[in-house]
Amino acid sequence: MITWEQASAMNGLWAGLHGCSLTLIMDYDGTLSPFVPNPEDARPYSGIPELLDRLAAAGCRLVFVTGRDCRQLPVFLDLKSPPEVWGSHGAERLRADGRIESFTLGQLRGQGLTRARAWAESAGYGLAVESKPGCLSFHVRAMAEALRGRILNRAREAWTHIAGEHDLELRAFDGGVELRCAGVHKGLAVATVLTESEPDSRIFYLGDDQTDEDGFVALKGRGVGILVRSVPRETQADWWLRPPDELFGFLERILDALSRS
Repeated sequence: MITWEQASAMNGLWAGLHGCSLTLIMDYDGTLSPFVPNPEDARPYSGIPELLDRLAAAGCRLVFVTGRDCRQLPVFLDLKSPPEVWGSHGAERLRADGRIESFTLGQLRGQGLTRARAWAESAGYGLAVESKPGCLSFHVRAMAEALRGRILNRAREAWTHIAGEHDLELRAFDGGVELRCAGVHKGLAVATVLTESEPDSRIFYLGDDQTDEDGFVALKGRGVGILVRSVPRETQADWWLRPPDELFGFLERILDALSRS
């Protein structure tokens, strides 16, 4: 995996971006914003919205892919132009014109999510559950550190059983687990963006979490996957950036390439 120090020195790569069609696909939590105990308090790193506005004005296509409800990111980012957002890990798409396209949940899956929430509430963990279109997240980040492992194991065991009976799948993320429709993931969003892009487009995907691995895999051979994280881990990403400084450095190099064009 290439570090930012190495990537930033690839002068030929950056020069080759001049005049190209550029697309940035970006996760939000942990990538453009630091993790916080309460997901509702997550705000982007200072200066990120302004830099994103400049990138969009320079002609860069910005696509946001998140596990959140797609309606949240426009509020958090407060960009000048309405953004394109894939929410709930690809289960819904908010287009720049305001239209929302959603994946059909179905009765069986809907019943499974209802069962999973009912289990959490009966076990006393109702406040740990976040409902989103097509999925449920179980967060332990706000719990006492000594209890997180035990509680997360209980949730994982109960929700795994429910997943098997309702065509759902359980996926881990930093700070919890998520129950969602089988086969719906961020890689589907990336694959759609690829079909909409010109063959010679330059595409970068920035993410930090295990849920972003599907996006990295979908982009292989067509773009650059970038792990944005303070410490590295095993990943399908091609590069590694430490936020926020190296993240800013990357975005500024992209802006420079567009400005030269």
